[in-house]
Amino acid sequence: CFNEVVQSQRQLASQFEHVAVEIPEGSPQIKYFGQTDQWCLRGDVLRCLIDDEDGQPVIVIDDQELMLEQFGKLLVTHAGWGMRLVVVPDDEISISPKIEIREP
Repeated sequence: CFNEVVQSQRQLASQFEHVAVEIPEGSPQIKYFGQTDQWCLRGDVLRCLIDDEDGQPVIVIDDQELMLEQFGKLLVTHAGWGMRLVVVPDDEISISPKIEIREP
């Protein structure tokens, strides 16, 4: 029985295709959980702005300012996953940019 479960899990894993979910503009991308005192992503794509406060990075998501420690706690909810960071102009955060692989 155990072997059948393992075989089924392997088969499902081989057929899995991840589709990244982007929360529509106007809907909150993050949600605060008071019990754990942290923000969590509601989807897989995050539109945000990079700011600074006295030389310290501040990440602005949905008009919510997150200090680096708070942003780190948000990322920990996806521990074990990967992440790509694409930096774009502040007026283009809703547009998937053309990506070119080359040396700068």
